[in-house]
Amino acid sequence: AWTTITDGTLTANKPIKQSSLRAMRDNPIAITEKAAGAPVLANNYVVEAMIAALAVTEAKLGDGAVAQGKLKTATGAVSTTTNNALLTLPGGQYGFWPIYDDASISGSKVHASMLVGIDTINSLLSLFTALDAVSGVAHIVLGVEAGPGITITATQRYIQGCPPYDLGDGEILLFVFAEIDPSGKIQSLYVAPEAPWHNNGPTDIRAERRHAGKSYRSVAALLAEYGSCKAARAAGLTHAQIADCLVTDPMVEVEITQAIKNADMPLIPHPFGRSPTGNTIVLLDPVSPFVERLWRLHDAGESVSKLIHAGEILVDNTLLPRKGPPGVMCCGARWKLTR
Repeated sequence: AWTTITDGTLTANKPIKQSSLRAMRDNPIAITEKAAGAPVLANNYVVEAMIAALAVTEAKLGDGAVAQGKLKTATGAVSTTTNNALLTLPGGQYGFWPIYDDASISGSKVHASMLVGIDTINSLLSLFTALDAVSGVAHIVLGVEAGPGITITATQRYIQGCPPYDLGDGEILLFVFAEIDPSGKIQSLYVAPEAPWHNNGPTDIRAERRHAGKSYRSVAALLAEYGSCKAARAAGLTHAQIADCLVTDPMVEVEITQAIKNADMPLIPHPFGRSPTGNTIVLLDPVSPFVERLWRLHDAGESVSKLIHAGEILVDNTLLPRKGPPGVMCCGARWKLTR
């Protein structure tokens, strides 16, 4: 209980009474427990002041304060053995310029082109047919024009979106997509901790705060309700109404669920653009112990793409009961038997 200690009970040069000592001991506890009569922190002033003092703001960040090691980045690779392959880069608009492994292409004629405009690459126009409805996708064209058995690989470092990821069967550490021709030969590969739809689709999966394994972001109430301005327009709102809501709506915190993370999967189900007729798109069983081991190698700097193209890893052709992108076959893989 709270006890008020009056000035009269504390007299100079007089002993302190037991009741006053007990009050000195109990009153701090009474304040924290909000006992009757105890003083109250008005509007949580002290707590708010502490938060404001401890918050990391842009003004508090010194020039060059965010070093490379502070960025949450990952690497992904796309590769091909064909003349022209339209491949989706894993980083999307958050990806850095890719680098190329030329150790195995000496003396061969290869090319790599970033798709910044179709006027300069008219010969590849047919590859865009299936991509007209998706804008903002980061593509690259890789090709091997001479040299049998040659593979060209583009490796990109990018800022990660919002791991972990789960398609419905468990947490996924690495996405390994393969494009296989009718003869069973692997033509192109994609290896990255993010799927192609995570950074390339229209849905924003960036996280501002993480707590207890969940990710959150603050958005206007309109976006929390509809998901995007485009969806609000589809629901019948005008651009003027949407703009007014974005000005007047309160900010609400929404959880970035797996449904949000995978919302663009139907738009970009695989990283191979318009795959030639007869080719099969495969996703290696993403929750298998084998793919976990591939992720360990990938995270340690080993090229999983090279291992697969070199035939050290064999892809099975048996369909597995896994949840995954539409039109993509999920199957297992294994090490090639060696002596």
